[in-house]
Amino acid sequence: MPTTIPTTARSRRAATNRPPQHNTPAHLSDLCPPERPAAYPREPSYQSPRSSAEPAQGFSPKELGHLSRVDQRLEAAYSAQEGTRSRLSMLYAQLSTFAPFPVREVAMKALRLIGQALGFGSASERAEHEAVQRAISSRVKAVKEIHTRFIRDEERAVRRQFRGRTFVANPQTPKVLTQVAIPEGKAFVSFTKLRSLINQEMGDLGSRIRMICPSSERIILYRQRPNKSWDSLELAWRRPGKVDVVRNGVELGNLFNDDALLAAKAFAQGKCFSLKERVQPADAVWKVA
Repeated sequence: MPTTIPTTARSRRAATNRPPQHNTPAHLSDLCPPERPAAYPREPSYQSPRSSAEPAQGFSPKELGHLSRVDQRLEAAYSAQEGTRSRLSMLYAQLSTFAPFPVREVAMKALRLIGQALGFGSASERAEHEAVQRAISSRVKAVKEIHTRFIRDEERAVRRQFRGRTFVANPQTPKVLTQVAIPEGKAFVSFTKLRSLINQEMGDLGSRIRMICPSSERIILYRQRPNKSWDSLELAWRRPGKVDVVRNGVELGNLFNDDALLAAKAFAQGKCFSLKERVQPADAVWKVA
């Protein structure tokens, strides 16, 4: 039976009466150059169809007011992340036109002739493939850098203040609260820990499985098919505790890192699996972690 791993359902954030944010963090434009409007799906907002007048359960009006002010401070940075991430869809679309081949970026030039000998394209095609991979790494790094420079400290403060607090979300739940929460019963796994756990799993699977990290924000698993071609699964940093999932250059969705570990195991073991969007029930309980 194919393994089905539920992804978090994507939903559009409800409109609010929040005033526009004018105090854009200094030098934010350096990390997010002007581009076309964001096309990448917004972060899941974990909302339920409750009355907009009903506060998120588990938080007082005073606490929600504080979190809404944090939202205002982070609005420009979250928007910058979406704009930066939007370019990734185009880059992954380019990547999907190339046959996967497990070569570390630092060794690509030296091993390009090997790729040609195995039928993985001409030298010019390999060079183009390398350029796309570098561009993706740069863009994912920029998404993380925006978080590091403009978001991380605010979110850490929210985590420290409310860690372990559970709530049921509604359309007015502050975005920052949804960014630091996971479904109750799940475990928070950092990207560094995820990479370490996957590396441990890869140890006993032989040469048909390769794990390549083009950058510290990307993990790409390759498995060899019977015809000697390769299949790839990428897990790219999205936010703390969550990754984007890309199969052979095709974006499949995003997963919490503990679910991403299950996907990586299934892929490495040669199992068939798919990602299925999961719509959270109206009474779903979330926990700040």
